[in-house]
Amino acid sequence: MQIIKSGVIVASFTLISRIFGYIRDILMASYLGLHFDAFAVAFRLPNTFRTLFAEGAFSAAFVPMFSAKLAPNNKEDAFTFASQIFSLLFIILLLFIGAMMLFMPNIISILAPGFIKDQEKFLLTISLAYFTTPYLFFISLASLYTGVMNSCGKFAVAAALPIILNLVMILAIIFLTPLSVTPSHALSYGVFIAGISQFATICYAVHRADIHIGFTKIVITDDLKMMFRNMLPVIIGSGVVQINLAVGTIIASFIDGAASILYMADRLNQFPLAIIGTALGTVLLPALSKQLKENKLKEAMATQGKALELALFFALPCAFALGVISDTLISFLFERGNFNAQDSFKVANALSALAVGLPAFIMIKIFTPRYFAQYDTTTPVKISAVCIVANIILSIALSQVYSYVGIAMATSISAWINVSLLYYFQYKRKIFIIEKKSLIYIGKVFCSCLLMIIALILFERIDFTISSAIYNFIIFVSEILFGSVVYLSSSYFLKTLNFNFRKV
Repeated sequence: MQIIKSGVIVASFTLISRIFGYIRDILMASYLGLHFDAFAVAFRLPNTFRTLFAEGAFSAAFVPMFSAKLAPNNKEDAFTFASQIFSLLFIILLLFIGAMMLFMPNIISILAPGFIKDQEKFLLTISLAYFTTPYLFFISLASLYTGVMNSCGKFAVAAALPIILNLVMILAIIFLTPLSVTPSHALSYGVFIAGISQFATICYAVHRADIHIGFTKIVITDDLKMMFRNMLPVIIGSGVVQINLAVGTIIASFIDGAASILYMADRLNQFPLAIIGTALGTVLLPALSKQLKENKLKEAMATQGKALELALFFALPCAFALGVISDTLISFLFERGNFNAQDSFKVANALSALAVGLPAFIMIKIFTPRYFAQYDTTTPVKISAVCIVANIILSIALSQVYSYVGIAMATSISAWINVSLLYYFQYKRKIFIIEKKSLIYIGKVFCSCLLMIIALILFERIDFTISSAIYNFIIFVSEILFGSVVYLSSSYFLKTLNFNFRKV
């Protein structure tokens, strides 16, 4: 029962963050115009490393070890271990980010080689990246404290941190734009300020929770060696989605406007991914680590099975809905200012392609923690290597035929390859097997989704002749509510609304 309570806490704060995030994206689409491509790449740089290193690799390697030390109620040993990591991480980050700042032009030429032919866009991207890159330093240190708080069962503050990022960026684009060279510069300043604000907030929360972690003398212990030894393969293993998106960014840089199109589509696709996948993944890793530490293998399998059911209950209707109403959604959210109907059409097509892979993106968050909880980083990294190669080949091939949509299609296909292989090896080793009752449950969810799709398609065919901002808002909300009511009603009759974690 605790896992679903913790998941609701994380999901609730993530939902609030995403709402502010969309307000931020609406302002970005309206203000940035031709500068959107440059900012999308500059912001992608710290975000990619943050996901691969801070949130992905660090959490996957650190949380199981820290949780294991907390299990016998040995807080002092656990906090000493965390302080060692903090001190070493601080130095590594300073050196790493210093090197990035020094070689920024080279990095941007690798991340967006297509920009080189447009020197104005290339130089603007470099200028913005100088301000967005330091964000990685603050959010990486904050991620350590986040892992500690999550392991201690305190999920709220850590889950609320993204809200700060979105709020600061909203304020930056509104109030700093008149004082900046371009609106994109104002946003890059906002990213830098947000990093400091997020780190300060989590530091205060850790202090209030009476958790004593900070600078200490660095002693290279066996635990420290294991921690960083595990991190390297996990960087690839847990960050395959971001690596694939980075590959997409590189290829997209050769297609005019594609970087911003894929950025907007990915932002919308990330909404359910963050609320469902990240929430469940965040609470699942500590729970599985604890159960496996206590040798409760059946309980661990049951926990993962219930998490999978819960994830698909929300992921499948979101994927189908994004595919059906992508045009309406994009038009309603972003079509204003410098963002026109043609832009809406392009983003909607990319979003539909990404939505195909949404359930896979979320299931990766369910299957991966089991490997990390058992300190198995080899299997995920091998699987990820296969998926990255597949994504590169597919992105190049499909982009030749379908342009930017082909890049999104390749990302979705590689995600399904990834999750299929993750499950295959768990099934082969008999550490997780989807039971017959879970398959029946998933089948019922599919039936509910089909009814919802029919309802949404019928709603889309209604000709609403009146056009105004308020009227469009009412129509859009009505469509969402109509689809939701159909899905939840059919789920009620098919008895898929029951999530019983009490025996887990």
